[in-house]
Amino acid sequence: MSKTVLTLQPLAKAVGIALIGFAGVAAAHQVSLDGDIEVGDGYVATGDGFAVKTGDGDCLQSGTYNADEAVDACLGIEPVVEAEPEPEPEPTEPAKTRTVASKTIDGSALFGFDSDELSDEGIAAIQDVIREVTQYQGVTEIEIIGHTDSTGSAEYNQALSERRAETVKNALGQAYPDVNIIELAETAPDIVLVSKGMGESSPIADNSTSEGRASNRRVEIKMKAKEVTFK
Repeated sequence: MSKTVLTLQPLAKAVGIALIGFAGVAAAHQVSLDGDIEVGDGYVATGDGFAVKTGDGDCLQSGTYNADEAVDACLGIEPVVEAEPEPEPEPTEPAKTRTVASKTIDGSALFGFDSDELSDEGIAAIQDVIREVTQYQGVTEIEIIGHTDSTGSAEYNQALSERRAETVKNALGQAYPDVNIIELAETAPDIVLVSKGMGESSPIADNSTSEGRASNRRVEIKMKAKEVTFK
Protein backbone atom coordinates (compact mmCIF):
# COMPACT_ATOMS: atom_id res chain seq x y z
CA MET A 1 0.00 0.00 0.00
CA SER A 2 1.48 3.28 -1.09
CA LYS A 3 1.15 6.56 0.83
CA THR A 4 1.33 10.10 -0.40
CA VAL A 5 3.16 12.46 1.94
CA LEU A 6 2.49 16.19 1.60
CA THR A 7 5.44 18.41 2.28
CA LEU A 8 4.19 21.60 4.01
CA GLN A 9 7.48 23.40 4.15
CA PRO A 10 7.31 24.92 0.61
CA LEU A 11 3.65 25.83 1.17
CA ALA A 12 4.46 27.49 4.47
CA LYS A 13 7.20 29.44 2.77
CA ALA A 14 4.85 30.57 0.03
CA VAL A 15 2.19 31.66 2.52
CA GLY A 16 4.83 33.49 4.54
CA ILE A 17 6.10 35.33 1.46
CA ALA A 18 2.52 36.28 0.53
CA LEU A 19 1.83 37.61 4.01
CA ILE A 20 5.07 39.59 4.01
CA GLY A 21 4.14 41.05 0.63
CA PHE A 22 0.63 41.97 1.85
CA ALA A 23 2.07 43.60 4.93
CA GLY A 24 4.37 45.66 2.69
CA VAL A 25 1.41 46.82 0.60
CA ALA A 26 -0.60 47.65 3.71
CA ALA A 27 2.28 49.68 5.06
CA ALA A 28 2.43 51.59 1.77
CA HIS A 29 -1.25 52.67 1.95
CA GLN A 30 -1.87 56.41 2.16
CA VAL A 31 -5.27 56.85 3.74
CA SER A 32 -7.54 59.22 1.80
CA LEU A 33 -9.03 62.34 3.30
CA ASP A 34 -12.17 62.08 5.40
CA GLY A 35 -15.54 62.76 3.91
CA ASP A 36 -16.97 62.26 0.45
CA ILE A 37 -14.45 62.43 -2.39
CA GLU A 38 -15.65 63.00 -5.92
CA VAL A 39 -13.87 60.69 -8.35
CA GLY A 40 -13.95 59.80 -12.03
CA ASP A 41 -12.51 57.03 -14.17
CA GLY A 42 -10.17 54.62 -12.40
CA TYR A 43 -12.16 54.51 -9.18
CA VAL A 44 -15.19 52.61 -7.94
CA ALA A 45 -17.85 55.24 -7.27
CA THR A 46 -21.31 55.48 -5.78
CA GLY A 47 -24.28 56.60 -7.82
CA ASP A 48 -23.53 60.18 -6.75
CA GLY A 49 -19.99 59.98 -8.10
CA PHE A 50 -18.22 59.69 -4.74
CA ALA A 51 -15.43 57.19 -4.08
CA VAL A 52 -16.20 53.87 -2.43
CA LYS A 53 -13.65 53.40 0.35
CA THR A 54 -11.97 50.27 1.66
CA GLY A 55 -11.78 49.35 5.30
CA ASP A 56 -8.37 51.04 5.39
CA GLY A 57 -9.91 54.31 4.25
CA ASP A 58 -8.50 54.16 0.72
CA CYS A 59 -10.48 54.99 -2.40
CA LEU A 60 -11.29 51.74 -4.10
CA GLN A 61 -9.59 51.60 -7.48
CA SER A 62 -11.04 49.98 -10.58
CA GLY A 63 -9.24 48.07 -13.31
CA THR A 64 -8.83 51.28 -15.35
CA TYR A 65 -6.93 53.09 -12.59
CA ASN A 66 -4.06 55.27 -13.85
CA ALA A 67 -1.64 56.68 -11.28
CA ASP A 68 -1.11 59.76 -13.43
CA GLU A 69 -4.79 60.61 -13.03
CA ALA A 70 -5.01 59.89 -9.30
CA VAL A 71 -7.32 62.08 -7.26
CA ASP A 72 -5.31 64.05 -4.69
CA ALA A 73 -7.90 63.58 -1.95
CA CYS A 74 -7.65 59.81 -2.39
CA LEU A 75 -3.90 60.15 -1.76
CA GLY A 76 -4.44 62.16 1.41
CA ILE A 77 -3.39 65.43 -0.21
CA GLU A 78 -5.25 68.47 1.08
CA PRO A 79 -6.65 70.73 -1.62
CA VAL A 80 -4.88 74.07 -2.04
CA VAL A 81 -7.31 76.85 -1.18
CA GLU A 82 -6.56 79.99 -3.11
CA ALA A 83 -6.84 83.16 -1.12
CA GLU A 84 -9.78 85.38 -1.99
CA PRO A 85 -8.61 88.39 -4.00
CA GLU A 86 -8.67 91.67 -2.15
CA PRO A 87 -11.81 93.61 -3.06
CA GLU A 88 -11.27 96.55 -5.36
CA PRO A 89 -11.36 99.82 -3.45
CA GLU A 90 -14.49 101.84 -3.95
CA PRO A 91 -13.87 104.61 -6.46
CA THR A 92 -13.79 107.98 -4.81
CA GLU A 93 -15.07 111.04 -6.54
CA PRO A 94 -12.49 113.79 -6.85
CA ALA A 95 -13.21 116.75 -4.67
CA LYS A 96 -15.07 119.37 -6.64
CA THR A 97 -13.73 122.87 -6.79
CA ARG A 98 -15.94 125.85 -6.18
CA THR A 99 -15.54 129.56 -6.58
CA VAL A 100 -14.76 131.03 -3.17
CA ALA A 101 -14.05 134.63 -4.15
CA SER A 102 -14.69 136.78 -7.19
CA LYS A 103 -13.41 140.25 -7.99
CA THR A 104 -14.29 142.47 -10.92
CA ILE A 105 -11.92 145.28 -11.91
CA ASP A 106 -12.95 148.11 -14.18
CA GLY A 107 -11.05 147.77 -17.44
CA SER A 108 -10.21 151.48 -17.48
CA ALA A 109 -8.48 150.98 -14.12
CA LEU A 110 -6.16 148.44 -15.72
CA PHE A 111 -5.58 149.48 -19.31
CA GLY A 112 -5.45 152.52 -21.50
CA PHE A 113 -7.84 152.91 -24.44
CA ASP A 114 -7.58 150.02 -26.89
CA SER A 115 -4.51 148.70 -25.02
CA ASP A 116 -3.53 145.41 -23.42
CA GLU A 117 -0.65 146.97 -21.43
CA LEU A 118 -1.20 147.48 -17.71
CA SER A 119 -1.27 151.11 -16.65
CA ASP A 120 0.34 152.24 -13.39
CA GLU A 121 -3.12 152.24 -11.87
CA GLY A 122 -3.63 148.73 -13.24
CA ILE A 123 -0.41 147.46 -11.65
CA ALA A 124 -1.57 148.81 -8.29
CA ALA A 125 -4.94 147.09 -8.76
CA ILE A 126 -3.25 143.75 -9.47
CA GLN A 127 -1.11 144.12 -6.35
CA ASP A 128 -4.30 144.56 -4.35
CA VAL A 129 -5.65 141.35 -5.85
CA ILE A 130 -2.49 139.44 -4.90
CA ARG A 131 -2.77 140.67 -1.31
CA GLU A 132 -6.35 139.45 -1.25
CA VAL A 133 -5.46 136.04 -2.69
CA THR A 134 -2.79 135.46 -0.05
CA GLN A 135 -5.47 135.66 2.64
CA TYR A 136 -6.72 132.24 1.48
CA GLN A 137 -5.21 128.80 1.91
CA GLY A 138 -6.25 125.95 -0.34
CA VAL A 139 -6.75 127.95 -3.52
CA THR A 140 -6.22 125.64 -6.51
CA GLU A 141 -7.10 127.85 -9.45
CA ILE A 142 -7.36 131.52 -10.34
CA GLU A 143 -9.38 132.23 -13.47
CA ILE A 144 -9.01 135.57 -15.24
CA ILE A 145 -11.75 136.53 -17.71
CA GLY A 146 -11.49 139.55 -19.98
CA HIS A 147 -14.52 141.47 -21.30
CA THR A 148 -15.04 144.40 -23.67
CA ASP A 149 -17.90 146.63 -24.77
CA SER A 150 -19.44 146.37 -28.21
CA THR A 151 -17.42 149.16 -29.82
CA GLY A 152 -15.64 147.74 -32.89
CA SER A 153 -16.00 144.32 -34.45
CA ALA A 154 -16.77 141.22 -32.42
CA GLU A 155 -13.58 139.55 -33.71
CA TYR A 156 -11.40 142.45 -32.63
CA ASN A 157 -13.05 142.67 -29.21
CA GLN A 158 -12.62 138.94 -28.66
CA ALA A 159 -8.89 139.13 -29.39
CA LEU A 160 -8.51 142.26 -27.19
CA SER A 161 -10.29 140.58 -24.25
CA GLU A 162 -8.01 137.52 -24.57
CA ARG A 163 -4.86 139.65 -24.62
CA ARG A 164 -5.98 141.65 -21.59
CA ALA A 165 -6.82 138.48 -19.62
CA GLU A 166 -3.42 137.05 -20.51
CA THR A 167 -1.70 140.24 -19.34
CA VAL A 168 -3.42 140.06 -15.96
CA LYS A 169 -2.58 136.36 -15.67
CA ASN A 170 1.09 137.07 -16.29
CA ALA A 171 1.04 139.91 -13.79
CA LEU A 172 -0.42 137.64 -11.11
CA GLY A 173 2.31 135.11 -11.76
CA GLN A 174 5.15 137.59 -11.33
CA ALA A 175 6.85 138.70 -8.12
CA TYR A 176 6.41 142.29 -7.03
CA PRO A 177 8.86 144.01 -4.65
CA ASP A 178 6.17 144.88 -2.11
CA VAL A 179 4.00 141.73 -2.45
CA ASN A 180 5.00 138.29 -1.16
CA ILE A 181 3.87 136.27 -4.18
CA ILE A 182 6.16 133.44 -3.01
CA GLU A 183 3.92 133.03 0.01
CA LEU A 184 1.03 132.34 -2.34
CA ALA A 185 3.06 129.65 -4.09
CA GLU A 186 3.93 128.01 -0.77
CA THR A 187 0.35 127.93 0.51
CA ALA A 188 -0.95 126.59 -2.80
CA PRO A 189 1.97 124.98 -4.67
CA ASP A 190 -0.33 123.46 -7.29
CA ILE A 191 -2.18 126.65 -8.07
CA VAL A 192 -3.21 127.07 -11.69
CA LEU A 193 -3.67 130.39 -13.46
CA VAL A 194 -6.16 130.33 -16.33
CA SER A 195 -7.09 133.18 -18.64
CA LYS A 196 -9.74 133.52 -21.31
CA GLY A 197 -11.51 136.28 -23.20
CA MET A 198 -15.24 136.68 -23.67
CA GLY A 199 -15.11 139.71 -25.96
CA GLU A 200 -18.41 141.56 -26.03
CA SER A 201 -20.50 138.39 -25.51
CA SER A 202 -21.26 138.80 -21.78
CA PRO A 203 -22.30 142.38 -21.09
CA ILE A 204 -23.50 143.37 -17.64
CA ALA A 205 -24.82 146.77 -18.72
CA ASP A 206 -26.34 148.54 -21.72
CA ASN A 207 -23.77 149.10 -24.46
CA SER A 208 -25.84 151.93 -25.90
CA THR A 209 -24.72 154.28 -23.10
CA SER A 210 -21.22 155.42 -22.21
CA GLU A 211 -21.77 154.32 -18.59
CA GLY A 212 -22.89 150.87 -19.71
CA ARG A 213 -19.94 150.47 -22.05
CA ALA A 214 -17.58 151.45 -19.23
CA SER A 215 -19.11 148.77 -16.99
CA ASN A 216 -18.74 146.15 -19.69
CA ARG A 217 -15.03 146.87 -20.13
CA ARG A 218 -13.84 144.79 -17.20
CA VAL A 219 -11.69 141.88 -15.98
CA GLU A 220 -13.11 139.25 -13.65
CA ILE A 221 -10.83 137.31 -11.31
CA LYS A 222 -12.27 134.16 -9.75
CA MET A 223 -10.52 132.08 -7.10
CA LYS A 224 -11.46 128.39 -6.88
CA ALA A 225 -10.68 125.91 -4.12
CA LYS A 226 -11.59 122.48 -2.76
CA GLU A 227 -11.20 123.60 0.83
CA VAL A 228 -10.52 127.12 1.96
CA THR A 229 -9.41 128.54 5.27
CA PHE A 230 -8.52 132.08 6.07
CA LYS A 231 -5.09 132.83 7.49
